[in-house]
Amino acid sequence: DEAYVGMYDSLLFGPLAVTATNGGLEIALGPAPLKLPLAHYDRDVFTLESVGENAVGRTGVRFSIGPGERAGSVVIDWLDANGQGAFARRPS
Repeated sequence: DEAYVGMYDSLLFGPLAVTATNGGLEIALGPAPLKLPLAHYDRDVFTLESVGENAVGRTGVRFSIGPGERAGSVVIDWLDANGQGAFARRPS
């Protein structure tokens, strides 16, 4: 789980925090964080249950592992309808 934990950013959606909680992962999305648990699906792919007026149900969360065996970016499919659902890891 440590490969995914960290802060990510999107120009459109703002900050995304990925934290380890209760033996799993959780995201906190946006400036007034919306907290959603992640469920492991396969390899570097997780799912979450989307919420709100644009909810689509269960959706994918795909991490791309970069140098040092850490995720360099994450795409939330629910937010990616127009190719804008990618979040880049903040530099350390």
